[in-house]
Amino acid sequence: LVEVVELTRQSGEDARAYGRALEENVAELAPAIANHPVLGSLVGLTQMMIEKTSAAERRMRETAVQMDTMRENLDQAREQADTDALTGLSNRRAFERALGAAAERATRDQTPLTLAFCDIDRFKAVNDNHGHDVGDRVLTFVGRILKEHVGRRGTVSRHGGEEFVLLFEGISPDETRDFVDAA
Repeated sequence: LVEVVELTRQSGEDARAYGRALEENVAELAPAIANHPVLGSLVGLTQMMIEKTSAAERRMRETAVQMDTMRENLDQAREQADTDALTGLSNRRAFERALGAAAERATRDQTPLTLAFCDIDRFKAVNDNHGHDVGDRVLTFVGRILKEHVGRRGTVSRHGGEEFVLLFEGISPDETRDFVDAA
């Protein structure tokens, strides 16, 4: 999409330059060939091409703007599709993609890759006794605490329900345990 937008922009700029060059040459020639029927016809055709080139350039510019908007909307949709709406953490789909990429890097670089799964004990009782609004606040709180403790050393995702998964690249299982225990 980015390449198409750039190609459309470049085509629009080329059309604009072509149209300007035609306009300049026709303007210079018009007085000299006003009484010559063949050249006059050629000038008329050229003026028609100028109008069509200008119209094409306008359409290309409008299309480029529309494509920019589509790209922005696609980026936003991708971000929303990868984010858990409640906690703001990455969701299971984004985690699985990140895990695949991390596993490839760990294999290639021969570095540790550690996962930690966390869930909230007796979470169903929280929802049953205090309601789903309180349960949502608990999930948000736990997600925030995990994210704060992990920081940039790893990633935290909501895996589903009351389950969270932490992914650490280049960090040993012992170090991972320390981060989880601290949280």
